[in-house]
Amino acid sequence: MEKLLIGVFALAVVLGIAILRGVKRMNDDEHHRH
Repeated sequence: MEKLLIGVFALAVVLGIAILRGVKRMNDDEHHRH
């Protein structure tokens, strides 16, 4: 059970970082475009 929670938590962290990096990259592209 603990391994499952750790796996879900790790997955959530990785997804969160990926989303934040994607959003930051999109914002940077917007700034460069203008």
